[in-house]
Amino acid sequence: MKIRVLNTAFYIILFLIAVSSTHLISLPNRVIELLLILFILLYLIEHNFKIVLSREDVKILGLFCVPWLIIMVYSLIIQFSRSMAADYKTHTLFLCLEMILYFLCFYIAYDKLKEKIVDYIFIFFVVAYIPKIIAHFIQFGLIRGITLLYSEENLSSGSALEINKLTYLFGLISVYYLFCLLVKVNNKDKNKRFFILSLIMTILGIKRIVTFSVILTIVMLLLLLRIRRRGLLFSIITAISVGMCVFAMVYVIMIYNGTYEQILNRFGINSMGRTVYWKLFRSTYKISPSFLGNGISFTHRVIHDSGYSIMNYNKREYISALHNDVLAIYIGLGFFGSILYWIWYFMIKCFTFGSKHPAVGIFSLVISIQYFLYFTVSNVGLSKDVFALSFILIVVAYFEYKKNIYKIQPENTYEQRLS
Repeated sequence: MKIRVLNTAFYIILFLIAVSSTHLISLPNRVIELLLILFILLYLIEHNFKIVLSREDVKILGLFCVPWLIIMVYSLIIQFSRSMAADYKTHTLFLCLEMILYFLCFYIAYDKLKEKIVDYIFIFFVVAYIPKIIAHFIQFGLIRGITLLYSEENLSSGSALEINKLTYLFGLISVYYLFCLLVKVNNKDKNKRFFILSLIMTILGIKRIVTFSVILTIVMLLLLLRIRRRGLLFSIITAISVGMCVFAMVYVIMIYNGTYEQILNRFGINSMGRTVYWKLFRSTYKISPSFLGNGISFTHRVIHDSGYSIMNYNKREYISALHNDVLAIYIGLGFFGSILYWIWYFMIKCFTFGSKHPAVGIFSLVISIQYFLYFTVSNVGLSKDVFALSFILIVVAYFEYKKNIYKIQPENTYEQRLS
């Protein structure tokens, strides 16, 4: 009975997160966060407030939670030292603690649901997405509805069925199911069905960056899983991880000096007003080791306080966020702080999961790159629910892969094929 109550509570929370992401209902963040806290309390009550953590639990929880606690403390020190308004400090506190809160809840849910947690996440978000799909085709009909989805205007600005969080999430989940399919984790037929369905959902809400990132990460996953020499594999993973850390810094420099905007203009890529926003923040940071940052919440709070609202290219929508969390992280954490962030995000995370099981290290790397690409043109990188979900996909892949490799012939496991 206790397990049913806890599972039901998680389903309710997941449903509310899904429907609020689709804007079917307007639900304040604080309501969901309160429910997440109650969910954790229910879990503690079920265990009489006596939680026994394994070494792996401590390692994984520490891998996610400790960096966010460090980010919170560092940001608060910066903001207090500069006598920033109380709103900036409060926003920093809530952002970092909410990141941890969401991850803890998903981690607890995995303890109860095991590999089915990803299935439930996907199903609930699809259910929340269906009303928008139905409404679109009722309004325009089947043929015209499909034509409108992939018209030249929509391909340059986003699908009529685009819902930011859902499209990003469906892209991540599609790569997860492909990984499970390739390394024989859990039910093959189920993985195949969910992979195809998640790809369809991704295509319906087509976004240029999601399409590119899904194709790139699928190709990377297929190529890296073909490598048979352990030493070569880890050399390639290290090189890619270091390369991504360097790219993150070069990307910020290109934005700062205007090179990135010139590239977009040269290839006729419509930034939909993003570059205008990036220029507004140019005076708040500099490319120098002496730049210490303004606190992780700085860009979000400035936009909220100033009421910036830049009309986009078609004069129908307004941009109310920086839409570049790579830049937001640099402005927030500074030169060395952002370098350490990307080292954690790409390298430490990848080698923590991949040291014993290289296949999971590969998955961690490709899913991190896929999500990083989202960072470059959106504000989903610091979205606590999507960030926690992206991380929990790696955790589930790790535990389920570890559990399933003992159920198949040893010579068929990825580790056994490595020399």
